[in-house]
Parts: sequence; structure tokens; C-alpha cells
Amino acid sequence: MSANDPARVSLLARAFDYPYIRCQSPVLFDRGQFRPLPLIKAHARRDGLVEVELGVSGPATLCLPMLALGSNAALSVLRRKFGDRPTGIVQDTVRIADLQVVHSAHIARYGAMPATLTAAAGQQSIVHVQLIPLSLLSRLDRSEAVGVNYERRGLAMRIALTRLQVRLAHVWVYQSRHGPVKTANGPLPLGSQRRALAYAAGRVGWMEPLEAFAIALARDANLRSQTSQALKG
Repeated sequence: MSANDPARVSLLARAFDYPYIRCQSPVLFDRGQFRPLPLIKAHARRDGLVEVELGVSGPATLCLPMLALGSNAALSVLRRKFGDRPTGIVQDTVRIADLQVVHSAHIARYGAMPATLTAAAGQQSIVHVQLIPLSLLSRLDRSEAVGVNYERRGLAMRIALTRLQVRLAHVWVYQSRHGPVKTANGPLPLGSQRRALAYAAGRVGWMEPLEAFAIALARDANLRSQTSQALKG
């Protein structure tokens, strides 16, 4: 595989560019595109769901408010998961307290070290929040390997979505079943994949170039499993 081979370039981009380009302004993901968030009505119910009215007529859509910590907030990933079908996912950014976004102690099948959430007293983090229509939830769960790599968990957390004039008391998050990567300095904050994968390479004694490591991780399930185990401690 040459340095300019399209398959190699694609593999490395998917591994090293995680969590990819994410929009920081309020948007609506629908039919494969991010669009400026239109005027909509939203109402937070006592059961934790949010009623969202995207149009001037028709019933409200019941949505689950989800924190998107990593690549789920990226257009390229939402397209991969939902294609160009109607989705109506509202997305915005919020600031959360006493929590930190860190690397999960496992390697995804595409060779990146993905994200999870951990307690961090005094820490403030900016994350994305998405209102996921319930009709899309099972598809999203499958894409997150719920029961294998992640669990969908509820959090009691007060969040204000100012653009929608909605206050949430509960949100949900995909929490890694593997826990965070723990280094000598504590959990590894979500950041450069090159830095994260260099740390992982060191844990398994990989001596070849980092690019070769990323490609091997994407292609070799045994190496992913071995590396994930080494990241746990």
C-alpha cells in the first residue's frame, strides 16, 4: 500500500482526524445536511423527553436529549449513520460542569481511540447536545455498539438550550463500558489522535511508524483487542 493509495489515505484520515469537524452553532441535521436551526417549538416533559415541533403543522416529535461527546456531532459521521433520510436532529453546544471528555480505554474498529465522560470536580467542558427523535434511537444505539462498547445512561443535569428556550433536567450519554484511559497523570483528555495512538503504541510495544499502527488497528481485530486491554491499566 503506497503512501498515496486512496484506501490508505482514507484509513488514516478516519483514525487520525477523529472526532472530525463539528459545527459549533445551533443546527438541524436533516436529509444528510446541517442547516441553520429554524424557528421551532420545544417543550421539555417531566419524563425527560423533549417535544419538538419543526413545522407549523403536524404532531410534535418526541426526542431524547443526548450529549454528543465525540464524533456523533460531526456531519460526516451523522451522514454515515443516517444517510440522506429525513431525521430532524437538533444540535447545539452546551457547557457542563464537574465532568470531562476523555479518551475511552478501547480502540474503535476504524483505528481511533474514541471518547467517553468521566467525573472531574471543578472541570468545565463544552460538549454538543442533540435532540434525537425516538424513531432514530435504535439505529443510533446499534452504531454505538450498545452492550458491547457503550451503554446509554441517563444523567441528572440542568442544561439550558437558550436558542430553543428549553431547560433540561435530564440528559443521556453513551458511556464507555471500558472506562477512561488512565495515565500516570490521570485520565487522558480527548485531544490529538496522534498523541493518543502514540500512547497506545507504547503500551503494546509497537516499534513501527504510527501510520502503520493506525492501519493495523483498523484491519486487525486481535491487535485492537490487545491494545484495548493494555489501555485499561
